[in-house]
Amino acid sequence: MDKSRVIAITGGSTGIGRACVLMFLKRDYNVSFGDINDEEASSLLEECHKLGFDSSRVMFSHVNTTCREEIARWAEATAQHFGHIDAVFANAGIHRSNTMLNIDPAELELMINTNIYGTVWTLQELVPYLQKNGSGSVVINCSDQFFIGKGNNFAYGLTKGALGQITRSLAVDLAKDNIRVNAVCPGTIRTPLADKALGRWADKAGITLEQAWAEEDALFTMGRCGTADEVATMVYFLVNDATFSTGSHFLTDGGLVCRWPWARSSVPLWYRMPLPLTCTLCPVTCMLCKVWSRAPDSVCQWFMPYRAAGQSALLTSPAFGHTFRLQWKTAPWGAVFHWGDADAVPWM
Repeated sequence: MDKSRVIAITGGSTGIGRACVLMFLKRDYNVSFGDINDEEASSLLEECHKLGFDSSRVMFSHVNTTCREEIARWAEATAQHFGHIDAVFANAGIHRSNTMLNIDPAELELMINTNIYGTVWTLQELVPYLQKNGSGSVVINCSDQFFIGKGNNFAYGLTKGALGQITRSLAVDLAKDNIRVNAVCPGTIRTPLADKALGRWADKAGITLEQAWAEEDALFTMGRCGTADEVATMVYFLVNDATFSTGSHFLTDGGLVCRWPWARSSVPLWYRMPLPLTCTLCPVTCMLCKVWSRAPDSVCQWFMPYRAAGQSALLTSPAFGHTFRLQWKTAPWGAVFHWGDADAVPWM
């Protein structure tokens, strides 16, 4: 029996899961991954074989995490193939954009079944193998939305909030078994999942996907969204190195949460990263925050004639349809901004 450490990963064919499969293999783990995407799984296995990792190091099973029986068969096959299981990365999940008021019941059921029940069933079937070992590590793919709320993310935020609490309660329950449980909480990461979700917003706004990504990048303290490899690095740390951490939530968000009130709220625009804006008083799209400063007299020339009359302008960010009102008020910077349509905020 191979004594190498073994990790089981759900949703391993693409995105963060794929990055984790490759990273753990390169760092001397044996890897079993499950996914519903057989085509991408075959592509990943081919890449693994080219890197020198044969079937003695990596295995794949078709696993739909909404089906507990498939998870159970995969868990048993993994234990038989490698002899034991040391770690689990519960990664599989889906995203849909919705609010509590407009979500279809079938979509809500799908989100809960996939993101919550799928994770619960994954852990119910795999954790007993860790208990048999007398130690182990569990990582749950949570989200920055465990910490903050975002518009049009009712079901996604609901399910990720649940996973964050599952992390805490499970950590308490498994401490006696010497099993650590932690959550990785990514911000927006460039993955196929994110491409699809952001692409829907881009189509709605009539812009390209890359333009939408540029606006999303601008929301982050580090000036960009993350990569799957960066999340995989955190997952590896939690599994392998964070020996005194359990029941915790580790952000991998490029500083998004730490500046969230400034990223999307009723604050002066000059606190934000530059975004292209279209104004109802101006015939061109400009980077208004570049011509605006704290000095009242440095107002855009198009708005000046309206200042004395107390009128306001509507500014729209074309990529996501943000609409907020610019109205002259007595303040050091001369103007105050107010967000408008709450349903138009980005998906993540």
